[in-house]
Order: sequence, then C-alpha cells, then structure tokens
Amino acid sequence: MESTVGTISNFEKMGIPGVGISYVDMMGQIGDEAIIRKVPQCRVIPVPRPRPGLTAEQIAKDMVPNLITGLTSPLTDEERFKGEVVPSRPDRIAFEGTYDEVQDFFIGDLTSFVDVEPHAKWTDGLPIIPPTPQKVAEMLTGTSHSHDEEFDVINFEADVGYRPMPLGLRYDIEKVAVNAVMAGCTPEMMPVCLAIAETHPGRYITTTASADFGVVTGPIARELGMASKRNAMMTGNVANAVLGRFMTLFRHNIAQFVPDVSMQHPQGNPLNRGLVFAENYEGSPWTNLSEEYGFGRGENTYTRFHSKGMWDFGVTMYGGHWDSAYSFVAKHGYRHGDVLNPAMTLMKASGMPKYFIILINPEDIARMADKSGFKTKEDARNWIYENCTLSYGEYKRNFAWPPSDWEGFPDGTGGHPGHQAVNQLKDLGITAEQVTDNTIVHLPAWGPDWLWFVHLGSGTPIPTLIRGNHCVTVSIDKWR
Repeated sequence: MESTVGTISNFEKMGIPGVGISYVDMMGQIGDEAIIRKVPQCRVIPVPRPRPGLTAEQIAKDMVPNLITGLTSPLTDEERFKGEVVPSRPDRIAFEGTYDEVQDFFIGDLTSFVDVEPHAKWTDGLPIIPPTPQKVAEMLTGTSHSHDEEFDVINFEADVGYRPMPLGLRYDIEKVAVNAVMAGCTPEMMPVCLAIAETHPGRYITTTASADFGVVTGPIARELGMASKRNAMMTGNVANAVLGRFMTLFRHNIAQFVPDVSMQHPQGNPLNRGLVFAENYEGSPWTNLSEEYGFGRGENTYTRFHSKGMWDFGVTMYGGHWDSAYSFVAKHGYRHGDVLNPAMTLMKASGMPKYFIILINPEDIARMADKSGFKTKEDARNWIYENCTLSYGEYKRNFAWPPSDWEGFPDGTGGHPGHQAVNQLKDLGITAEQVTDNTIVHLPAWGPDWLWFVHLGSGTPIPTLIRGNHCVTVSIDKWR
C-alpha cells in the first residue's frame, strides 16, 4: 500500500480533492514530501501496517468512511492555493555563546519528541565544535568560491538515477562551512566537504535500512592524511572521521534527513553515522574511481556509493579456524578467481542479488591479474557474471524485495521501469514460456555493469562485499 500525493491541478480537473493512503507510522513524512512536490496541502488516510490478527475488514472499517469523507469534502483554502510552493530554507546556524550554551542550542529541546525517541535538532547527538563567525570565515579560506555562492544538489532516488531537486533546492557554501566547522574539519578539507555536499540528496525518503558512504580518490587523500589501507574503515584516523561526520551533519542540518520524517528505517543503518575513506589504488593494474568515471588518474574526486548491507569474506573463507587464518594463498593454494570465489557465495546468499560493491586491496588485484588474467575490472566483472548463478526458482524464493522486481523478469515487463532493459534471459534467447525454476539466472541480476570494485585495504586477503551501487563521482579540484 503505497502513499500517493495529488497535485493542485489534478484537484481542479477532477472537481474533488485527491486522497492518498499511507501507513500510519509514515504520516510524519507526507506533509514534508508534499511540499517538495509543490503541494501545500494533501489529504492522506492513515492505515495500520499489516500484522498478525489484523484483517482487511478491520482496516476497511476505519479507512473507507475516512476515504469517503476525504473525497467528498470541499476543498480548503490551502488546497486551492495556486502560487509556487517553496520549501523553507535552512536557518543560518552560526551561533555565539559559551561552550555549554552552544551545545544546548544545537541539541535542542529533547522533551518535544512524543512518538519517537529523542533526537538532537542540529547535531548527530554528539558535542560539536562551536561554529563561530571567526571559525566559519577561516573554513571558507579553504575554497576560492564565494561564501554566498549557491549550487544545485543531485537528487538520487533509489535504483532510478539522478535528477535536479523538484524545486531547484540549492545549498550555499557558507552553510557547508558551518557544518564543516561543527564536524572538526580543517580549511584544507573544505573542497572535499563541498564535493560531499554536491552529491548528497535532499530528503532521501525511504523505509529501508539504506545508507551512503564516500570514497576520496587522488593525491589530496595523502595531503589530508586520510586512511586507505589497514583499518581504513575503523576509528582513529582524524581525516576520515571528521569527513564522515561532516557527511552526517550536512545531511541532518541541510539536506533534512530527519528521523521519523524523511528517515523511516525500522532499525537504522550504522553507516549513517558517516563513513568516508580514501581509495588505495597504488600498485593495482586496474583503473581507480577517477579514471573509471572520466577523470585523470591524478585528479582528485569524490565518489558516493549507496549501501544496503555489508559483509567481509572471512566467515566464508576461514570458518572457525581463525588461529590459522594467516593467508588465503598459503592455507589453500591459489584458486582461479582468488578471493572472488567467496564473494560469489555471499552474493548468492544476499537475498537481494541486484547490485554489489567489492572493497578489495590492490595486492589481491595484482595477484589475480597475474594468475587469473584479470587485467581490468571488466575482466573480473564478466568472470563473476558468468560463474555466479542461481536457478530462477532460487532467485524468486530468496529475493527479499517486492515481487514486482522478479515477476516480469523473463520478458522484461516487471521490475522498476528504469531496469526493464536489463533482461538477461531475453538476451539469451529464452522466452517467458520456456522459463522454468531450473533456468539459470546470472548475478548481479541486472548485469555485470551493476558490480563495482573499490581499492581498499592491505595485507590479509579478506575483502568486503557490500550490497549497494555507485551513485556519482565528482571533481574535488573544482572546489579548490
């Protein structure tokens, strides 16, 4: 049961108000989303989520009378409004006061939350660096761009693509600097912060445990002291930590990722605490992210990835024998495909085998290039696609996503409209009538191009598999 929002023009054409239907726990985001879609007021009927013992008759008993009332009541003045509806701009939150007063201001009134657990107003829940005018001015020296310059932000909608915000929502550079100060960044990090801000959407609406993480590629990573090798995703590296926290604060304060309004995760995702690291591409024969997306190898770029879950390969490779897990090669001898074999095992077990990201260190890549002939990322992608398969029956039974994603898979009529062109069975000459539960489906299900490799780490060959996809890669240098 998806929520729907009518438009003013539709109201007038029909002569009656449009009425939406939404789960009761998502009502908080409806008005917020309506403003984004240029609708000042919308009528929405709340319904409970399905649960054991709740019948359709019980739902209808409350819903139908409310639906009739919504469809027959006259339009209100707000619903008749014909002017442009523009979301309110984020406040300028630079603040002067004592340290304790600053912390109290940014945390806000935690007693105002009734239906959800308390969340701080202007921070991620931790103390922040006071963004005094002096500190903000110093942060702005890290870029040649004017403090009042505004820029569009790419809007990413899950699995669909990128488009401008519906109302041309724009962010200015000073607000980026304010949040960079709060996070503990230095002026030298300001170009990276601006690249992060450029790639993160406004009000990403989802009920799934989605998260984003970022990768910095190029010489600037070393200049800033970012971690890219052992423990790059762990705590302790200052540059990684503060850039990750900037991402969190920016989303919270400016992009309006508001808990229980735009963020409706049943359990949440720890990556939303902010994860940014540098790419370790030295010594690898494969292209780095800058080269892969149209930049030079020595150019500085920021790449945003979207994640649904994360596993390391160690469990598959070593089981419980951690005491002797010193080297995959020494323990097992070389196997064609190397560490990509356990990756395929996890891909099959993922429950949503549409797209994947593999974080893999350059030593493993160099070894595979030498012994398995994987000279490029395309070589590795195509090998996985040819060898990582499920039966169509397994694919349907294990898929933890709406049935619409697989019901029309054989003939390309189902799934998201943006991916109907991805039809591997049709490409193989298999018609819908010929498909059986034993028909082979290759993973990633949307084709080899939906598998990404990122250079990261060093030492023991235990890469990480992430269920997720590439969003966008942008220049950092243009913000210097």
